[in-house]
Amino acid sequence: MNETMPGIRRLCIAVAAYDNGREGPLPEGSPASPPLGAVLDETCAAADVRCAHWVNRPTGGELAVFPPGIDEGRVVSDFVRELRRTLVRVNAELRANAELRANAGSQANAGSAPRLRLRVALHQGITRVDEQGYGGRAVVKACRLRDADILDRELAEHPESDLVLIVSGELFDDVAGDDVAGDDVSGGHPPDLCRADFRPVTLDVPESGQRALAWVLAPAPPPTRPALAWRRPAERDTSSRAGA
Repeated sequence: MNETMPGIRRLCIAVAAYDNGREGPLPEGSPASPPLGAVLDETCAAADVRCAHWVNRPTGGELAVFPPGIDEGRVVSDFVRELRRTLVRVNAELRANAELRANAGSQANAGSAPRLRLRVALHQGITRVDEQGYGGRAVVKACRLRDADILDRELAEHPESDLVLIVSGELFDDVAGDDVAGDDVSGGHPPDLCRADFRPVTLDVPESGQRALAWVLAPAPPPTRPALAWRRPAERDTSSRAGA
């Protein structure tokens, strides 16, 4: 990474699928099971978040790096709300497809229906861009938060939840509401992330040898919404991968 490139403060969201080894596998690439990228595209469209730059990470999962100057409170609130709704719909369709296969006598993927559950980390900080894409401490921290063991434990302890959120201490105060009437940190939008629902955790930071504060929540599924069309990987709009 060329450290002479200017550092720009951006919102970062890192996402990866959770696999506890017991739930049925998702048949990647089948029409009945969208890849992670399609789920995130649907979420962004429903949330009217159109400026994210989704980047496939070599270690797995995806990373969104947003342009500077956005309304972080609104983007985070709307993105999380619509991601929860998307997962409800996706998993309902996965269950329905599994039932159809079972009724048809198919032995493929017998047992529990496949289910998509996600680990989602949110952070903001200095990022840099070079010929290899986005990097910098904020990107590294977002991915480390997403991969923290505590997220797997939270999902194991909350089987009803389709995702677990971890928000860095640096971002939490700016995007979480105080559950007080009239309190609105999201620019005129009711806060969907209430701080009373989260619990604080401290995590090791390998680079510094210190510990960092973060906030964790495994929310219950919300009501679903009408489906948006899933796009196959070849149809996915890659224009959003350009640098901002």
